[in-house]
Amino acid sequence: MKATGGLAIVALAGCTGGSGPSPDTTVDVTLSDFKIELSDSSVSAGRIQFDITNVGPSLHEFVVLKTEIMAGELPTDEDGAVDEAGAEGIELVDEVEDIEDEATATLTLDLDAGHYALICNLPSHYELGMFADFVVT
Repeated sequence: MKATGGLAIVALAGCTGGSGPSPDTTVDVTLSDFKIELSDSSVSAGRIQFDITNVGPSLHEFVVLKTEIMAGELPTDEDGAVDEAGAEGIELVDEVEDIEDEATATLTLDLDAGHYALICNLPSHYELGMFADFVVT
């Protein structure tokens, strides 16, 4: 789902209708030009809720990739974008697109143990440093 103005975006993955069970862990995510900051960079496996705030001033997105590749070393195409769906060793878990300036979003995922790369894959944003490593134990 997409945000317009100050509306919240809610995206739930791995849920079966209703509001679903409460998350095991909540991670606060701040998106800004051009970085991703996390309240925790390592959590226990389970139901993880990402509370995302875009402090702008640009439009951003929040992409969760499962990979053993460090977040800053992902392969990119000629335009500097990460291949979210087809690159070897990278699995797209979920994403929230088009998070407007000053908007918030929530993404709740059931995550297994492993390494994840959290990125903004809008044009040039990844190359400018919008990525973070995230470990689930």
